[in-house]
Amino acid sequence: MDKIKIIMFLFVSSTLVACQSYDKKTDNIIFRPRWWLEVDLKNKSIYIEVSKERTKLDLTEKEEDLIIKSFEKNDIGELKGEYHVSGKDVITPIIDFMFTVKRKDKRVLDVSVNKNYVTQPNSKSLEDRLARFRDDVNAVLQSNMSYKKAEKKLDDYIDKNNVIVM
Repeated sequence: MDKIKIIMFLFVSSTLVACQSYDKKTDNIIFRPRWWLEVDLKNKSIYIEVSKERTKLDLTEKEEDLIIKSFEKNDIGELKGEYHVSGKDVITPIIDFMFTVKRKDKRVLDVSVNKNYVTQPNSKSLEDRLARFRDDVNAVLQSNMSYKKAEKKLDDYIDKNNVIVM
């Protein structure tokens, strides 16, 4: 059992790099807060996959800063690789909230966070940091009118075309 813990620690520690802040010129975060909806932070766009429609994401400077501050506060910039966060063992893939971090157009991080994962107060665990970032991004998106309109367009398309979400 101790060997397994050591191997897991080595894997996690090998994926850490020097603490990096978000650089608006070279970095990008692409969020997938729900099925068929992709939000591109750098390009300020929302893509609705099923209808192949791209709309503008009207983020205020304050909203963008909230996302970037959460990115930095939760040390997302120091991670590399692929992470899946779930409150308990899951049989199916986690598809609830995903995001990708790109640096200089190169994908450096892929994260999936289960919507049922609940953060622990004052925890600095990797899982809780990733989930807190998810929560902060969701809070910004859910209060943003352009995002709400895109969600409505997606929901209308799903209803109109009898699309089944599995």
